Amino acid sequence: MSSFSEQEQRFLQAVARVLIPASARAATHIDVLANVERTLTQASADYRRKVVRIVKWSRRVSWLYGGSSMPLRARRSRVVLIQKLAHALSALCLVAFWGDDASYKILERPPGRS
Repeated sequence: MSSFSEQEQRFLQAVARVLIPASARAATHIDVLANVERTLTQASADYRRKVVRIVKWSRRVSWLYGGSSMPLRARRSRVVLIQKLAHALSALCLVAFWGDDASYKILERPPGRS
């Protein structure tokens, strides 16, 4: 059972496509939504409720800030609460991507190391 509505799922996937380069997604095949859902199944009910609320409110105000580009555009907002909301949504997507072990495929090793 998903914690998000169908609209929120589509929104979260679209935001992840904006934040994470296509080349990184293609190389790793990481599903950000699945990782967020998996993390929420292990989280407390209070934490789950807060994350769902962040996504829900981000989707609601996203039409003011360019839809799925909301995290990028809202960080320049004059409203501090919107800036924080955009930051939280970005962090959610980026942690779901970079927290996956498959993301190690695209990291470059430092020169001189094997």
